[in-house]
This record gives sequence, structure tokens and C-alpha cells, in this order.
Amino acid sequence: MAPTASHTNGTSRQVNAIDGGIYVPVITPFTDDEELDLRTFESHLVRLGKAGVHFVIMGTNGEEAPLP
Repeated sequence: MAPTASHTNGTSRQVNAIDGGIYVPVITPFTDDEELDLRTFESHLVRLGKAGVHFVIMGTNGEEAPLP
């Protein structure tokens, strides 16, 4: 669904309305060595995409703290 309205968020920048639907906070998987597990991350995003949901990534679960 395309945005049907726009508004400002208290700044001079215009912000478009987001699409409807389900927005899922996505985990950021790490390996045992505390590196990003990009293979698992990609397969998880593909699975969520096939389920028809939108993603919210990076920071929703506190994973930004261990990232350089």
C-alpha cells in the first residue's frame, strides 16, 4: 500500500506515512566469536519476507551496544 498522507514530525523535513501491516523487530544474530552472523541474518530476513511482514532492524533489541 502506498503512503496516502504526509506530515512533519516537528522538523522542517516532510515525513511520509508508513505502509500498513505487521512490523517485526528483527534480532541481530552473533556468532560464538561475537561477530555478526550474516548468513543467519540473511536467511531470517528471507523467511520474514516470505511471511509478508515488514522489518525493524538494528537497535530494537539492544544489539547496538556490542557493535563497533
